[in-house]
Amino acid sequence: FGDAVTRGIGRAGENLYPAFPYTSYSRMKPQDVADLFGYIKTLPASPNVAPAHELGFPFNQRILLTGWKWLFFSTAPRVVLASADEEIRRGQYLVEGPGHCG
Repeated sequence: FGDAVTRGIGRAGENLYPAFPYTSYSRMKPQDVADLFGYIKTLPASPNVAPAHELGFPFNQRILLTGWKWLFFSTAPRVVLASADEEIRRGQYLVEGPGHCG
């Protein structure tokens, strides 16, 4: 779970597509990721089955995501707010990380 959420790496070691928000969640603190997983495990399982999907060429070439990650994926804050107070830094963390898709 942690690798998928923070690094875009699936169970079998494959690159996940950046439509999954790991590009923002990579900025989450490890304890927050663990807490998120703990919360998700408390939810009831969905009876729905995810639909099958196939991407066409060249989008089905996951190896290309390695280059994409090298060029565009970063875990660093987008803007470092070193002089900001703790409340501002916490807000930055929430906006750039776990709150990105919320």
